[in-house]
Amino acid sequence: MDKLFILLLILFGIGFIYFLFMVSIQFTRINKINLLLGMDVTKLYDNDDDLVDPLTYLIRKCAMFLYKVSVKL
Repeated sequence: MDKLFILLLILFGIGFIYFLFMVSIQFTRINKINLLLGMDVTKLYDNDDDLVDPLTYLIRKCAMFLYKVSVKL
């Protein structure tokens, strides 16, 4: 039972690290688009309503949230 719990904890940790890594990549892409275009990226980026993958959708939304918070600071 303890080995199963440790295995699930390790898998959850790897999944969480993967999620944070993908959010950071997406956040970097949003910042690069902002630097290249010099305009409000939220209007361009929110029009992508391709719900192909729920994980990709969640990653994009989290990265956009981080971008909006960083712009307000």
